[in-house]
Amino acid sequence: MKTFGREVRNLASRIDRSDERYLTMKSELEKSHQVLCSALQRDLLSCQADLQKLQASLDEGKKESEVSFQAQAEQQEKYNLDLHERAVARMDEHREEFQLAQQRVHKELEQLEAWMVRQHSNTIEYIGHDDIMPCDMQLMTLCLFAGRRIFTDAWVCATAGHDSAKSDQRAEQSRYVRGIRARKWSFQLGQSYIVGRSGGCVDIEIEHNSLSRKHCSLAITQVDDDLILVALDHGSTNGTFINKSRLEKGVGLKMKVADVKHMVFGECENGYKFLVKEQEESLVEKPKAQKAQGTGASAGPSQCDLHVDAWTRGNTDAEAGAGAGAAAKRKRGPGGSGGPGSAGGGSGGGAGGEKNKAGPNRRERRAAARGEAPRPDASKSSWRSAAPEALAERVSKKARPRGDSKQDALDIEWPEEWK
Repeated sequence: MKTFGREVRNLASRIDRSDERYLTMKSELEKSHQVLCSALQRDLLSCQADLQKLQASLDEGKKESEVSFQAQAEQQEKYNLDLHERAVARMDEHREEFQLAQQRVHKELEQLEAWMVRQHSNTIEYIGHDDIMPCDMQLMTLCLFAGRRIFTDAWVCATAGHDSAKSDQRAEQSRYVRGIRARKWSFQLGQSYIVGRSGGCVDIEIEHNSLSRKHCSLAITQVDDDLILVALDHGSTNGTFINKSRLEKGVGLKMKVADVKHMVFGECENGYKFLVKEQEESLVEKPKAQKAQGTGASAGPSQCDLHVDAWTRGNTDAEAGAGAGAAAKRKRGPGGSGGPGSAGGGSGGGAGGEKNKAGPNRRERRAAARGEAPRPDASKSSWRSAAPEALAERVSKKARPRGDSKQDALDIEWPEEWK
């Protein structure tokens, strides 16, 4: 029993000591818990303080950004207003300059229009070969088929007579009269005309692919008593040639119309020549004056006669009969019906004249009037296949009248077999 009591007491003391250790550990845990809680509380308070400071800085930055953005917006608006005002001022300044320039241009156009009205009418007209051109208008004519051969009832230049004109090449530009008909353009003094490819909205249209849409410009003016050609090439691809000389791009050319032998546009096979209507009308008046003076009876067919035949070709048969009557008068000579070359006298002269009119042709009658024997013409055997040299020689002979070496050469010629 004593041993058991000792063990119980020892056990109780150990329990008491463990209780004390428990209480000590509990107190220490409570103290550490309190320390941790206080530390956490301090950290939380510091975090809250930092958050408040951050929020305050954010609010302050937001206010500053709003203020700066508003300031920038106001500054940009002021800058835009300044730019607008300066642009409006510059527009107003240029508007005044434009109005002044427009007024100057209108004034110059009015002056130019008044000058053109004083010179001539500013209209362009197409004149056919059988149309009548007024004598009081000095017109220039471009022969489309210079350098080419033309059929009956067509215009022929002195340089024509080489290639046969193809009827299908001028179908849109010309009217067919037993063949093909040459086309002409009248030139008013002081008026400029643009030459170009067909379909290019120009004054003179030429159907050839080698021409540019606006190839060149031509104008006729008068200086003193001379007619002057003014030509300007607009930078055409194949060029403009006057008397075998090519015009420079943008460089104008002034030349007397009498000095212009021929013109070529690009690679067009047709040549072009100027014909002066006023000169031709003056040639018509010369034989009338000679006939009034009695000097044209023995002179034979003059250059004027040939020229009139070429100019008035295409009129009525009555006019052709009048031409034959004039040839008959030249045949009779100054001695009247009893002169040399008369077929007969009295009332039988009329019948004999009708027989003779139906017999020899015009060339034979003219040869008889000149007192020459009829000579065969090398180019009359077949005018379609005649050699160009023969026709050119024939044209050159007819262009030189007898006894008048100072007279100008003919501008146009009409082959006998085409009459």
